[in-house]
Amino acid sequence: MIELLGFIRMVVHVYIWLVVASAVMSWLLAFGLVNYSNPQVRQVWSALGAITDPFLKYIRRYLPATGALDFSSLVLLVLCVGIADYLIPFLMRMVG
Repeated sequence: MIELLGFIRMVVHVYIWLVVASAVMSWLLAFGLVNYSNPQVRQVWSALGAITDPFLKYIRRYLPATGALDFSSLVLLVLCVGIADYLIPFLMRMVG
């Protein structure tokens, strides 16, 4: 059971980096530093969106509208860090 929790923790840490990459990519696209018409950029953006958007859309439903600022990535990061660094170690201590 501890190995399974360790694997889940590792997956959550990888997901944290994917959320950070998605946020940075959105900034690069917004400021025009990366061109969306580039096929590689479009492919990376699509892949990151497919991985992160389901959770981000769910969070956006419950966050108040803040205009141009989107805090859903920040909320998702806080939740993932809470799971990876607090909940899973707590469960590991409980199990063994």
